Amino acid sequence: MTDEESDRIIELLLADQGAGLKAFAALTVEERKQVLERAQDERINQIVAEADVESATD
Repeated sequence: MTDEESDRIIELLLADQGAGLKAFAALTVEERKQVLERAQDERINQIVAEADVESATD
């Protein structure tokens, strides 16, 4: 599974939870792991960016 495919699943989960969960459930265990890792990476990047903005304004 590519990063782009993982991103599409994540976007679908955020936009339409029911459809996103159906799509997620159709994935293999390995693909689910990839999507979860990608989501974690994106969240970590978001947290770091937010911290950078806060530190720049302090």
